[in-house]
Amino acid sequence: MRCDLRNFGEKCDLRNFGKRCEVRNFGGMCDLRNFGGMCDLRNFGGMCDPRNFGMRCDLRNFGGICDLRNFGGMCDLRNFGMRCDLRNFGEKCGLRNFGERSLHDIVRIATLSRSLQDIDRKATLSRSLQDIDRKTTLSRSQQDIDRIATASHNVHYKIASRLSRKFSVASFILILLIVCLLQTLGNLWSNDLLEDVHRPILSSREDTLHSFPSSHRQLFHVFDWQHFSLPERFKVVDLRTDRRLEWTPDTASYTCVKSKTSPSFTACLYPPQKDVFISRSLLTSGLWEPYITKAFSVALERFPQATVVDVGANIGYYSLLASAAGHRVVALEPQDENIKRFLAGVRAAPWQDNIVLLANALSDRHWNVSLSTNEDNQGGIHVLENCGHIWPKSGRNQCTVVTLTLDDLLYVITTKTAIIKIDIEGYECKALATASTFFSALQVPYIFMEWRQMTDNRLLPQTVCPAQDIDALSHFFSDRGYIPHEIRSGIKLNPYQSSAWKIGDVYWRAQDQELLVPSL
Repeated sequence: MRCDLRNFGEKCDLRNFGKRCEVRNFGGMCDLRNFGGMCDLRNFGGMCDPRNFGMRCDLRNFGGICDLRNFGGMCDLRNFGMRCDLRNFGEKCGLRNFGERSLHDIVRIATLSRSLQDIDRKATLSRSLQDIDRKTTLSRSQQDIDRIATASHNVHYKIASRLSRKFSVASFILILLIVCLLQTLGNLWSNDLLEDVHRPILSSREDTLHSFPSSHRQLFHVFDWQHFSLPERFKVVDLRTDRRLEWTPDTASYTCVKSKTSPSFTACLYPPQKDVFISRSLLTSGLWEPYITKAFSVALERFPQATVVDVGANIGYYSLLASAAGHRVVALEPQDENIKRFLAGVRAAPWQDNIVLLANALSDRHWNVSLSTNEDNQGGIHVLENCGHIWPKSGRNQCTVVTLTLDDLLYVITTKTAIIKIDIEGYECKALATASTFFSALQVPYIFMEWRQMTDNRLLPQTVCPAQDIDALSHFFSDRGYIPHEIRSGIKLNPYQSSAWKIGDVYWRAQDQELLVPSL
């Protein structure tokens, strides 16, 4: 049944009720044990010790100590001040040994609180890391900007430096070109374009030409020095003011004679004791090498428009003979004393403007060489390739003679035909080794040359023309259709035995040309 106990002043001990027991307003201790039904305790002022309830225990508005132990069911605590951590009790509240939800809920709440705190910390840490990443990215971006700015500055500096250097080089080149142009104009004005120049006749050409043969009138206009320039290697001697030697020749200083050739010319000589061959022969007979002179004169008559190339001109015997016959002459003579006498002979003639005199030696390449000396044979001077210090005993000078090749002479030859005379004391194979262009460009009907010096020296250790080079020169001519002849007798020679020829002088004729000397 229902048990209703109210307003007990003493201890109320209710045990083993089968129904609902309602105990209210006890002033003392209420000890309820082993209720099978519902126990509703309200407004107890003392201590409530419910134990071993099987059902629900509803405790409300206790002012004292609440001690709940060993509940098997659900514990419902109401009207507490705050959360499940039980606050605002007047005394002490102890909850022990809950079988089901209460303790688990508290643990879960505490765990959840810690999880929330961890989440907050992680979120804070994440924001901090994001801030760090942003700052790092910003720092890297700033560094990249700095690097780009530095690289851009360097590129601008390099470009500016290169432009400055190019501008400086361009300015220098422009200034150099202006200087060269002014110098060229000045040289053209004074006709001093070369180191050694051929100064044209300043007076009227008609006044100058009146005493020339008709053949000179035909050739004079071809070679005009006023509008002609040459490479620097050409050492052109001014036939009027010889500034290269800083000396003006005077025929009174030399013994000069009229040649007995046809036509005649004036030749200025060495004393006979210093030149026992050429000068002595001209002084005594008025001729030099009469057999060669005769054949040479025949060639000049057959080709009146040909330019004569005189290599090793010496004092100018063959050059002056050709010039007197009305031919344009290109003469090469590097020896100073020979040049002085050559000039003296030219200035004694009225046809000096037909001669171009080059103070060069002829070789197979461009370089500097020296010349030997000879006390009694000025025609015996030859090229020395091994030069350096002056060796008086062997006659060596310093390397001051500039060489040209035969191909170079195309600069100064204005005709289509050329006749060659070459006598350079055993150096002929070198002088004619670079001549392919020359022979391809011009018709060369006759070649006069000394041969014996090459064959006599071919076996010497210091020779410049060994046997194989002599044979190569002979093959060069024969491959182009030239036929060799001994110049005195006119006998035809075998070109394949040229290194063994025991003759002094030869002439080569093109196969379509006639003999100059009747053959014996």
